[in-house]
Amino acid sequence: MSRPSILTPYPWDPPNAIFSPAIRPPLGDIEALRSGSKYIQALIPAVVNIVYRKLLQYDITARAFQTRSTAFEGPMDADPDEMSPQILHRKLFLRAYLKKLCSDPTQMEFWEYLDKVGYAWFPSLFS
Repeated sequence: MSRPSILTPYPWDPPNAIFSPAIRPPLGDIEALRSGSKYIQALIPAVVNIVYRKLLQYDITARAFQTRSTAFEGPMDADPDEMSPQILHRKLFLRAYLKKLCSDPTQMEFWEYLDKVGYAWFPSLFS
């Protein structure tokens, strides 16, 4: 397949999107994401629980949750488990993030959210 044939024009152009036109997925992929999102969303709670169960399984990753993050002001368990306040707080944010990734990519809010995430992780790309 030649490169120009995989570059599908979009009916909208997300402003400042972290994805350049050269790497945006074809519209067929967007439709697949939209139609499959309800199935993916149903798995989010299980995925979040599995992620944190795995992270808490090992001392080196579990210790990272003993340090207070700036976003959490509640009580902290010295030896965190899946039901510790700091873990429940982080699970809440991971669930929200994954749910947002399953939102409608044809809506501008989707791209604005990705811009914010991109800026948070790679601010030098936005300067």
